[in-house]
Amino acid sequence: MNPKSIGCQGLRRHHIPGRHIRVGHDSVHPVQSARDLGVYVDGAMTMRAHINHVLSSCYGTLRQLRSIKRSLPSHALNTLVTSLIHSRLDYCNVVFAGLPACDVQRLQSILNTAIRLVAGSSRRDHVTSLLRDRHWLPVKQRVEYTSCVRLFIVVCTATHHPTWSTSSRRPLLQAPELV
Repeated sequence: MNPKSIGCQGLRRHHIPGRHIRVGHDSVHPVQSARDLGVYVDGAMTMRAHINHVLSSCYGTLRQLRSIKRSLPSHALNTLVTSLIHSRLDYCNVVFAGLPACDVQRLQSILNTAIRLVAGSSRRDHVTSLLRDRHWLPVKQRVEYTSCVRLFIVVCTATHHPTWSTSSRRPLLQAPELV
């Protein structure tokens, strides 16, 4: 791979040793990825292990839902897809911020498949209008929305519970005046 090329492959920033490391009297063996709070993190921080797990889990769920689709009313199918697929896509989705477009597109394919299942459309139909009609945000906008909500919560929490400066007894963050 050409180290100057930037693409879906990503560049490895840190090298993980291939053999064990001695720590005191114990030896630690490196692994390809580790799971913490349900998020898989790989050595290069590309989030590909987590994306692969989310893809596998969501597509498995969509296959099961497709098999029972005829037995469900449309609102029940919509509720199941929203609760099972959206919750997996949205869980810790802030880690998807700044991912290459190819990885975001892989995640978007889950949402596209889910909307086609709910709408009863074919693979060749465009999903933009289907997403808009059901008020589902694309993956990139879902990540941005989640990030903005988290930032809003932090700012609002900081303004309602200000940190006081020791010298002036004035809050470091001032809440804006509401008119």
